[in-house]
Amino acid sequence: MHTRASSIQEATAHLERHVVMRFADSLCGGVDTILEHRAVLDRHNAVWIAKMGKPLAGQKITELREQIRGGTATYVFLVQRVGGGYQWTRCRLVDIAKSLPHDERKLVPAYYHDNNVVGQAATWFKLTGIQKAHTRDVVKLRVLSSGRPIAETLKSSMAAMFVVTSSHLPPPSVDRMPRFKDKPSLENAVLDAFEDDEE
Repeated sequence: MHTRASSIQEATAHLERHVVMRFADSLCGGVDTILEHRAVLDRHNAVWIAKMGKPLAGQKITELREQIRGGTATYVFLVQRVGGGYQWTRCRLVDIAKSLPHDERKLVPAYYHDNNVVGQAATWFKLTGIQKAHTRDVVKLRVLSSGRPIAETLKSSMAAMFVVTSSHLPPPSVDRMPRFKDKPSLENAVLDAFEDDEE
């Protein structure tokens, strides 16, 4: 049976992949997330950042690792709501793990240990570069599973993480178009969260 999901997977198999992850400084007592991770990066030339909650699917981790090994520049885009807009940061991704390697525990900010982030995180991303993202890069990003622009998806979905591409995607079919055009209902937003998270 040729499903909608398998059709999308086939159409996007050759596209490069990146990760968009929401964060909020308020979740750990107002710590400056970007500043703290950049400080570790400056000292050790690498830093791990944790994703709490629902983990990235194993297949997605495999695809991203293979892409990194193949020499394709791969990024984690960190996005935080600030006022009426979003703050974007682009980070060079060099590895992914389901748990923090024991011998690399120094490659996380101190507040991770103080708040038991190390014991609770579901997915870990190892970064070797952190810089402000350019608008021209962000506007190209589309959610791999739906083809929708990430900027549009962030407004209509409660998901915390997305796999995206900046490559040209095939035109969306009717059933891949957003289900709502105006303000989303709570029901649609929840459904969208399950569809887009870890995609």
